[in-house]
Amino acid sequence: ERGVGVVSVVVLFILAPFFEELFFRGCLYRALRVHFSRSLAIASSSFIFSLLHGYFFLFVYVFLVGLFLAYMYEKRKSLVAPLTFHMLNNLVVVILFLFR
Repeated sequence: ERGVGVVSVVVLFILAPFFEELFFRGCLYRALRVHFSRSLAIASSSFIFSLLHGYFFLFVYVFLVGLFLAYMYEKRKSLVAPLTFHMLNNLVVVILFLFR
């Protein structure tokens, strides 16, 4: 149904990335960065990001995406770049899944 499609798009491509970036980079990474080195904070937040996604068959992929998102956040000191990448990544993953 069309309504379900619109809701899915809003959740998958806007709300989920927005709230995940607020939590994982905006809160968790920043809190870890206060206590640990940049590398350890990036790796730790990415590990938790991957674990909490629950896709164990995609664990390594999600972990690598988390590393890149945290690295972008560290370099840019803003959530805009990781949020944009996160949204595009979700779009690509869904497209690949639909056309497998």
